[in-house]
Amino acid sequence: MSAENNPIDAVEELIQSQEWPYQRVNPDLLECDLAGRWCDYRLLFVWHEAERILQMFLLYDIPSKPSKKKDLATLLGLLNNQVHMGNFELYAAENRPAFRHGLLLPGTRTLSESLMVEIIEYALDMSEKYYPAINFVILGDRKPEEAATMSMIDTVGEA
Repeated sequence: MSAENNPIDAVEELIQSQEWPYQRVNPDLLECDLAGRWCDYRLLFVWHEAERILQMFLLYDIPSKPSKKKDLATLLGLLNNQVHMGNFELYAAENRPAFRHGLLLPGTRTLSESLMVEIIEYALDMSEKYYPAINFVILGDRKPEEAATMSMIDTVGEA
């Protein structure tokens, strides 16, 4: 595929315009650091040419303990029932919770800046919304069902 058809190029332009620190690991992989309200994240974009799929991963900066894997998997499954696009998973390569979304880009493989911004904002919103539940399970010894229930309570204002 020629460079002008690689959607990672469009992602890179957006990341540069936001002045976020990033690294283009290879032509089909871009990593970016992103600050959230609760923690820092690593944003990954991966282009799969054969399937014409652009994947985005937003990795939490909280590694999971092996002893928490089952509870974390249960929690992420419960949280997935609450999201309408994308999904939570345990990013196995780093043993970290992550939000993942994939886009099928047939034809010209173009990706608008406004769509990329919407996807990143949605992933960050979902990750921030459910951070307390994930933190409760990994660091706070809460049961997945309890943590999921607590995360579904909408709060108003700031303390």
